[in-house]
Amino acid sequence: MGWGNQAGEGGAPRNHLAPAAELLTGKAWNNLEFFSRLLSPELEPAFVWRAIESAAIPLAIAIVGTTLGVVATILLTYAHSSTFQLRSERFSGETPSCWCRAWRTLQLTTARLTAMISRGIPEVMWAFLFIAFFGPGLVAGTLAIAVHTLGVMTRVFGEAVDNQPLQRFEPTCGASRPVTYAVIAVPLVWRDWMTYAFFQFESNVRAAVVLGLIGVGGLGFQFSFNFEWFRFERAGTYLIVMILLTVVIDRGARLMKLSRVTR
Repeated sequence: MGWGNQAGEGGAPRNHLAPAAELLTGKAWNNLEFFSRLLSPELEPAFVWRAIESAAIPLAIAIVGTTLGVVATILLTYAHSSTFQLRSERFSGETPSCWCRAWRTLQLTTARLTAMISRGIPEVMWAFLFIAFFGPGLVAGTLAIAVHTLGVMTRVFGEAVDNQPLQRFEPTCGASRPVTYAVIAVPLVWRDWMTYAFFQFESNVRAAVVLGLIGVGGLGFQFSFNFEWFRFERAGTYLIVMILLTVVIDRGARLMKLSRVTR
């Protein structure tokens, strides 16, 4: 069905483009008057400080969730890497048996399927799942961020390892694959990993704000609560804090001179 031909009330076709056309009418603009209040935020010092304090919850969720996700990613990347699961004989000097190759292929497939599912399900859906177990709050939000981060980071962490020339792993010829991974691979890609992790942290802060809309708490919850109760001036204050939080993180990344390493 097209946008202009979906069923509406009573089975009659519904034109979803009609609201856009109604923007040309005065009535529609009158319905948007709340924007003038939203753009006139409440700046009473005590309330502004309360709004700033509410940013601590999404920050905490993002920091802990990103850290947990990155630690889990580093562990999963070993099994996710085709270099260490399928091509290790080219730098380790080993000759794996057919059964060993089959086992490593299974590990690789399982790791990649795990990562795909983790990143394929949005943070909000993970949050709903964890809320069913832990109730709304920091735990559900943090685990949702951590699991989604695991899926996203495993892919880029694994690519960073697999893009390394195999000759770089030859100095540990004769050592076990886990030792080569820990001693050679991780130091080689560590800077790239930390850059990817920080960019993911920025995304996770925004996701944690959104999770507030479904009851996790913090900045997003306060914005939603005040907006739904027509306290648009207060909602505007929380909106400003959201923007400032993003700007501060972005400026912080630039001051730390974090950038993607190109080769």
